[in-house]
Amino acid sequence: MSTGHFIRLEEAQCHNCMRCVRACPTNAMTYIHQMPAIVEEECILCGRCYSVCPHDAKEVLSELGRVKKWLNDGEEVILSAAPSFAAVWPQLNDLIALLKARGFSEVEETARGAALVSRAYANLAEKGEMKNIISTACPAINNLIEKEYGDLTQYMAPVVSPLIAHGRLIREKHPHAKVIFLSPCIAKYKEIQDARFAGAVDACISMEEVLNWVESSLKEEEKTAWENFNGSISRLYPTPGGIIATMEKSEKYHYVNVEGVPRIRKVLEAMRDGTLSGYFFEVSACEGSCIGGPLLSHFKHNEWLGQSVIRDNVDVQKRIGPGELPFSLDATWKAEHIYRPVHTEEEIQDELIVMGKTSADKIHDCGACGYETCRAKAIAVLDGKADPKICLPGALERAESLSNVVIENTPNGIVVLDKDLNVREMNPSARKMLDLDMVNPTGMP
Repeated sequence: MSTGHFIRLEEAQCHNCMRCVRACPTNAMTYIHQMPAIVEEECILCGRCYSVCPHDAKEVLSELGRVKKWLNDGEEVILSAAPSFAAVWPQLNDLIALLKARGFSEVEETARGAALVSRAYANLAEKGEMKNIISTACPAINNLIEKEYGDLTQYMAPVVSPLIAHGRLIREKHPHAKVIFLSPCIAKYKEIQDARFAGAVDACISMEEVLNWVESSLKEEEKTAWENFNGSISRLYPTPGGIIATMEKSEKYHYVNVEGVPRIRKVLEAMRDGTLSGYFFEVSACEGSCIGGPLLSHFKHNEWLGQSVIRDNVDVQKRIGPGELPFSLDATWKAEHIYRPVHTEEEIQDELIVMGKTSADKIHDCGACGYETCRAKAIAVLDGKADPKICLPGALERAESLSNVVIENTPNGIVVLDKDLNVREMNPSARKMLDLDMVNPTGMP
């Protein structure tokens, strides 16, 4: 399945600012031939490149056209709305009315599936058979672990995401309906096309797409309480620490919330080192969890309003414990074994020299090129993922060197003074004109 199918680069819009390269947590976003490109095998679809791009040079797959066709054809179409919709539509009843007016048969909260997932997590915690448990509600982190930490898939909860659980729940009642997900997340597009979860959900549409579609019909409504349902505390899922907030305390596991790929990598490395045991980790690729998702980043929404509205419609006392599930939520995770070339130390050092990193004072490790160290950049160049000429300190040094050559050789006399009109610099032509060839004029008035 092609990553480029989900995120497409718009070359005409690109300003070569390199923000996407610097933001990519897996170095899947490269810069070669003077243009960013995605290494599809290494992309986890976290959406950081899309979020940080200031020039609309990234476009996300749109399935709204397909959904509209199903609606126009009179098919039964049911929408599963991710809880983060609260940052866009604080009034759930308003959202339901708008979308039913567009032809949707039903609009349900994905939180209903999340309640089942929390119960499945609670069952795992009660059994206590896993050394550590990593939540699997974030498909971007699932991708990261399968691609880069295949040896740690044993710690991934063998449980589907709330989206897949809700899709299956809808299918039980409406076997012939088209199930659509209202998404804040790009990685969800790939998840629903994953063969392991086939048949649960038919398509994704982004919250921005839907807002643009129904904007003309938006109106102010009186605040009304959301419908209550068993396990509605699962509405907390898109908020920081929301998953573990739904679960009863465990005697066998410590519950910890970790957000952002760099911090999650530290957790995974600690697991790999064997220094962690007895932890349940709630993980989210996005800082702020799903309510800070990439498909919410390019239009006006209110993350904090969303969090407060969700909490106003949740009974935090009614946590979810272990119990029977209405159907299987089992999931199997496996390593993808991405090929990565291995380079000798001699090859790396030779590339550093080619890049102009010929001594310790030339090793800047500034990160401006998108790589944390000059060594990492050299490896990326050897991998064919980076342009060796892209180096900000190097470019400044070359510009200064060229400037010095011009100043030293121009026939024009150049004198640089400080604020007190004392000489700071004087080029050879000026010294000759002023008969100061044998004198150091620095500091003279």
